[in-house]
Amino acid sequence: MITGSLIRGTPEDAALPVDVITNEALQEQGSPSLVDLVRTIPSVSGGNIGESNRFLGGAAAGVATINLRGLGLTRTLSLMNGERLSTITAAGGQEFVNINVVPTIAIGQVEVLRDGAAATYGSDAVAGVVNFITRRDLDGFEANAKYALIDGSDGDYEGAIAWGAKLDNGNVLLAASYRHRSELNGVDLPWTLPNAIFPDTVNVSGISGASNPGGYNAVLGTPVIGPNGGFVQDPTRPGVPLGATLSSTFSDAGCTQLGGLSFVPNGQCFYPFTYHDTRVAREDHYHLFGEANFQLNDSLRFHGEVLWSRTEVPDDRVSASQSTVQFPTPIEASGASPGGGTSLMPAAPGAIQSRYYVPASNPGLQALFNPCPTATQPQITAAICAGALANGVTMNQTQWRPAAMGGNPIHGFDADRQSNRITSYRVVGGLVGELANGWEWRTSLNYMRAEQVNKTPDRYVNRIQLALRGLGGPGCNPATGTPGAGGCQYLNPFANSIRTSSINGANYAQATGLPQGPAIDPGLWAWLQDYAVSTTTQQLATAQVQLAGDLGEFRLWSGDAISWAVGAQWRYNERTIELSSNFDGDATPCVDSQPYGDGVPGCASPGGGPFTFIGSGRESDIDRQVYSFFGEVQVPVFETVVASFAIRNERYGGNVGDTTNPRASVRWQVTPWMAIRGSAGTTFRAPPVAALDPGFGFIQAQFSNPVTGAPLYRPVQTFGNPNLEPETADTYNIGFLFESGGFQGQIDFFKFAFKNEITTETAARIYGSMFPSSNAATWQCGTAALFERFRFGTETVNSTLYGGQAVPTCHPNNFLSVRNNVINGPDTEITGIDLNASYSGLDFLNGNLTVGGDASILNDYNRGPGILLNTNIVFDAALNRAGKSELLSAFYSYPRLRGNVYANWDIGDHNLRWTTRYWAGTDDVNAVVAGQRLHRDDRWVHDFTYRLTLQEKWAATLSVKNVFDDQPPFYKSQYNYDYMTQNPLGRVFEFGVQAKF
Repeated sequence: MITGSLIRGTPEDAALPVDVITNEALQEQGSPSLVDLVRTIPSVSGGNIGESNRFLGGAAAGVATINLRGLGLTRTLSLMNGERLSTITAAGGQEFVNINVVPTIAIGQVEVLRDGAAATYGSDAVAGVVNFITRRDLDGFEANAKYALIDGSDGDYEGAIAWGAKLDNGNVLLAASYRHRSELNGVDLPWTLPNAIFPDTVNVSGISGASNPGGYNAVLGTPVIGPNGGFVQDPTRPGVPLGATLSSTFSDAGCTQLGGLSFVPNGQCFYPFTYHDTRVAREDHYHLFGEANFQLNDSLRFHGEVLWSRTEVPDDRVSASQSTVQFPTPIEASGASPGGGTSLMPAAPGAIQSRYYVPASNPGLQALFNPCPTATQPQITAAICAGALANGVTMNQTQWRPAAMGGNPIHGFDADRQSNRITSYRVVGGLVGELANGWEWRTSLNYMRAEQVNKTPDRYVNRIQLALRGLGGPGCNPATGTPGAGGCQYLNPFANSIRTSSINGANYAQATGLPQGPAIDPGLWAWLQDYAVSTTTQQLATAQVQLAGDLGEFRLWSGDAISWAVGAQWRYNERTIELSSNFDGDATPCVDSQPYGDGVPGCASPGGGPFTFIGSGRESDIDRQVYSFFGEVQVPVFETVVASFAIRNERYGGNVGDTTNPRASVRWQVTPWMAIRGSAGTTFRAPPVAALDPGFGFIQAQFSNPVTGAPLYRPVQTFGNPNLEPETADTYNIGFLFESGGFQGQIDFFKFAFKNEITTETAARIYGSMFPSSNAATWQCGTAALFERFRFGTETVNSTLYGGQAVPTCHPNNFLSVRNNVINGPDTEITGIDLNASYSGLDFLNGNLTVGGDASILNDYNRGPGILLNTNIVFDAALNRAGKSELLSAFYSYPRLRGNVYANWDIGDHNLRWTTRYWAGTDDVNAVVAGQRLHRDDRWVHDFTYRLTLQEKWAATLSVKNVFDDQPPFYKSQYNYDYMTQNPLGRVFEFGVQAKF
């Protein structure tokens, strides 16, 4: 099978640029995992999910993807034996294939088509196709085992067994495998941790200003407290309790002593949350696979296969707790509720509910101000101290979270945990027959189902407020209980609750010299915390018929027959999202919804849900049917010239409509040692089913506060768009092929020209459009189309930064969340060159030496300006991405050159291979000094593999990956390196054995 053509017998060096990676070549490389294999393909660029996928949402944990040309995960079509694989959905609505479903022991070869292929395969093959083809050569048993020794973790290991039978009339293959990846934490890779050596914050990332130790406001005057534990709203002063005023923000003590960072003028404490993140999560992958091929009679063949796969990521480490962007509902001065959660979507866009209130009776507060004032907390004046001890404090809306440096109480005062499980099964069957005239017909049925269960932790808003009042815990009835008595417990929200910092091991009292407050009870925390559970099921079904043959006696000057193929396909996609009731915006629309809130009626639907951070989602069940008709003809014009033409029409109905895409290609054998090939065509991608869903999903992103220069970490609410149009692209490729003796070489020049790109408005760019600089005169708060995308808090005074003046609602310090949409985006044009060369058959010390290499050069990646949906506002300026990187929230990494060179020496039972890999450095868009982007270093990595084969039945492999223990160059990202093209592992020793019997 050669990917990219419907014509039987198409050669590997045909008119289309196809790379074939054989099983033998994989073994010479040490039989890499698919994650490692993808990284070795030069045409794979931009962003690939592998180890560190925390910042594509928990639903991406345990996933591996392919991103040809850097055009996006959704624009590479992945096949198995020529049939589609079902996609999965990550946070933010991205749909892509998880290649971890493919069992590596069953793979015979991998074919990579580096050209648009919509004319052959339909939607999604914009950047190309990767086809995993199973093996049919196994006769007997084969067992493989492998262990990788990785510094900082318990290592990775896998085992697999396969049985095959080559029969007179066909073959059978059965395979089972298990692969385990051990957890690798940030503390075991210190260079990936945030630090304070860059006080200008140009290079600091992976931190959040919502911290614990956090920021607070002392309440001056007696506040009026409502029945839900929040204060009664003063109708004339947003965010201020009735009968009280708030002091300027003061900070809790112990920030840097407990491992936090503080480098902005007001002394704000920053939580280095990536200390808690895994760099490689624990993953368990299971596979069962079966395939049968039988010649039923002289003219009829059968093909069938079944696949079951499961990926489990049971304990993916994340921040100790998320920040708070939702708050208790305020009570109006009349004592009436304003309608529960309706203030999340008020008439005046951007308003927020309230803030958390800590009464004077809270023992943590009493410990904080004993003694008070004190020289160790100079920002806490006598007036603040007296007011707080009498009237309590409120949390600063953007500078506090329930847990940070002290860790999560129910996980041993360490990281919090989220989990992800993906279960897939697939059934394929087909018949191939031959008619009397030699024409061949094919039919196939393909069904695949992928179910994701993702559990994300968060805490209930109103339970936090009740616990701050001493009315928390599963054994407390807030209506009748006494604060801090019986089963009713207080939550201590201050850093004096920390006995041992999970960041640096420090004790609060010893580090600060201040009194220790009460510790947080894990049982109380378990009552505050719960999991938002989403179950996403995606189903794919295809039915295809195809007829192929030749025109018999009708021939042109070459004398060879003209070949043709025609066919039709029906394709069905369905996506269903089911949510736990606490995550369902219809069942639990706001913080006051029962059973998680206080039961105040009138919540809007959908609101923000009951949690502090993650917001609510919406259940959905959407599907789509596609009807396709396609054809291809191959014409040997002359003996040295072969031309082909393919065309496909796909009909979607509804807003998507239909699309027709042609492709023409030609190959000219100019001389016995040189050929020229070229292709041109159009390709397209229909809007994914998930993107057409008008509902929304949440993901978190990093922003940069232009006032303080410090990073922010806030939620983004991404809405689908039922009015999306398909994206289209014109693709061009011209190549030169060389072959002489043992030398083979290829040079291909490629171009992709996109229109109507399906993309998502970049949240960080929307934020940058609202706040382009630290100068308030440049802020676009008066632009309604921008302002309505944001949610802001209601901070009133910050004397340190603003001289005691009120802080307006529309302010970077008050930013809580932003909304974006899936849109048809700008035009994009990409050009570059692919190179491939090898020389084999060299006699070296009585062995066969092969040398070679491949590379991909990205000349240009010109992307037009991004326009905000239904406006003329440019939120993302036009940019040539070639040679640039943006690893915080936008487009990831596009080195201008990626390549590999290798030398393989085969001598009898021994095979040795040395590979050197290269990535050109890029300009870091997020790191700008004196108006210039910082250029990051190139990277060279060297791998060595030795394979010993005995009697063709036994083999042992030793691989040393990253021989010289090279560390990835620094990039401004959450982990200080380019986690979309590199991995954080140092030198890795891998041992493998194989037995055939």
